[in-house]
Amino acid sequence: QGLRLEPGNIAACANCGLLYLTRVGDPLAAQRYFERALALDAGSVEVQANVGLALEEQGRVDEALAHLRETLRSSRAIGDPFSAALALSFYGSAAGADGDYDTAAACLAQALDLFRTVGSYAQISRCLVDWSISRLAAETVFLAEIYPSASGTIENPYLARIAFVVFIGNPLIL
Repeated sequence: QGLRLEPGNIAACANCGLLYLTRVGDPLAAQRYFERALALDAGSVEVQANVGLALEEQGRVDEALAHLRETLRSSRAIGDPFSAALALSFYGSAAGADGDYDTAAACLAQALDLFRTVGSYAQISRCLVDWSISRLAAETVFLAEIYPSASGTIENPYLARIAFVVFIGNPLIL
């Protein structure tokens, strides 16, 4: 509704993107809304980070990593700790999806520290979940290497851990 009333409103475009990404589950539509917001304000690092997340959700992990690397450079250049934390957390998530669990954990830990600095408690919670999943995925890979007979059942250990967390346990106590 807000986007129809104010088609040039960057917040409305970005919020529509977030709705499509998180509620509707359509990362391609989300990316389109984020890009529409960036057309209005190309300097919005938070929206740039959301484009990276939408790319990851589409399975375009290499593109997401490249995009988020550039987003992280931009956030550091302007000196905004929240944007840097957001870019780091999304980069960590994409690195985990790519199987680079050490990078994922390192990025998410850095993001967690920055989110604490700026007092963004909602983002701290999300970051802790991502960080826990990355650590658990790394442990799953390690166990699959020790017990090769089990490795046939683990096609994507990162996704296996996400499923475990969603259906069985709380990642903060694992």
